[in-house]
Amino acid sequence: TRLLIVCMLLDREHFVQEMFDELGTTKGNISQHLRILEQEGHITSRKEANRVYYSIADERLRTLVKTLQKLYCPGLPLH
Repeated sequence: TRLLIVCMLLDREHFVQEMFDELGTTKGNISQHLRILEQEGHITSRKEANRVYYSIADERLRTLVKTLQKLYCPGLPLH
């Protein structure tokens, strides 16, 4: 689930409802993974009105996941 969340955040920020709609797991599960990713410094969040938007904070993570995509999933777009 964490990898899928990171893949969603590669190109733009998302809020929990968007991730919920895309990933099909519970909001609680997504929130738990987001909390861990944020605690580890991989992602960051910002609040706008009643939504919290998440984005990748560690550019090394973005580079790593995009490199893995190019090597192992060249025909599979990751958001």
